Amino acid sequence: MVKGGQTQSAIESAQRKRGERSGRSANYGTRGTGNAGELKLYSEDAPGLQIGPSTVLLLSLSYIAIVVILHIVGKLRG
Repeated sequence: MVKGGQTQSAIESAQRKRGERSGRSANYGTRGTGNAGELKLYSEDAPGLQIGPSTVLLLSLSYIAIVVILHIVGKLRG
């Protein structure tokens, strides 16, 4: 049977390629090699600044307070 100018064998080979591609992508997430980098990010040996959640909360609330104060000052002056 001809479909859009393609022969049956061309259609079957395209379907096989699609099946192989979907099989590879389905098995890609089951490999255990991709998690090594994530674990190093959360370990104590990871390079960079290490701050706790309470420090992050305090910094974000102080940033919000500064922005609100600047908006109020801008309304009063302008």
